[in-house]
Amino acid sequence: MPRETSQDRKENRAYKRDTKKNKKRKTFYNIIIVVLLIVIGFSLFQIGKILWGYYHSSKTYANIAEMAGIDSKDSDKVDFDELLKKNPDTKAWIKREDIGLNYPVMQAEDNDYYLYRLFNGEYSKNGSLFIDYRNENPFKDFLTIVYGHHMKDGSMFAPIMKYRTQDFYDKHKKIHFYTPEQKYILVIVGAAYIDASASQYKFYFNEAEKASYIEWLKSGSVIKTDEEVTPEDHLVMLSTCVDASSDNRFVVYGKLVPQE
Repeated sequence: MPRETSQDRKENRAYKRDTKKNKKRKTFYNIIIVVLLIVIGFSLFQIGKILWGYYHSSKTYANIAEMAGIDSKDSDKVDFDELLKKNPDTKAWIKREDIGLNYPVMQAEDNDYYLYRLFNGEYSKNGSLFIDYRNENPFKDFLTIVYGHHMKDGSMFAPIMKYRTQDFYDKHKKIHFYTPEQKYILVIVGAAYIDASASQYKFYFNEAEKASYIEWLKSGSVIKTDEEVTPEDHLVMLSTCVDASSDNRFVVYGKLVPQE
């Protein structure tokens, strides 16, 4: 057997060091790959969860519209008897399918319940369209406030953001609105950006305050309309978030015009 020289020993030690380094490097890379796979898998799971939520909410509301008989473009009558049987919190129905609106409008004892619940009570980030609980006489009050999420898939109150532009308003001046007692046309009279804590979220008015509110609405609107608004009108404010990271709100106002 050949005798190991000092050079051989140096080379062996270097080889062992390199081998250890390679093993450590390989282990490190394997850990990075595993971590990346976990992150990717979790991200895909979260995306799938969000997409499923959108789909489930859309499917649920489509089924509710079918149950209420208001599931087609030509439908012009809402079966409130059936809706109220399923959920007594139902107060109205809003519809303009060509812009993506066809939903029941709810009201609970607080403003939290329907924030993340569907018509049937299931949890959903889409939530429901709902009237502020402080409106004691919805649609009979001078101002009724209806909230809805601005969803990224274009559902719920995302369509009302389109009223930021004059061109969109000019082509979509009216929305169908139904209550158990009356069929209305919601005639759009203005739209504005306000803060979540703005004084425009108001529920009790004297005659002077009504006049002041109308004056603000006409002067502060981002769209111009020729529609007259009087203190005798019943206004509906449709309110949604501008984005998820701020307290900015976009609100669209309409006056209720009864139909036969």
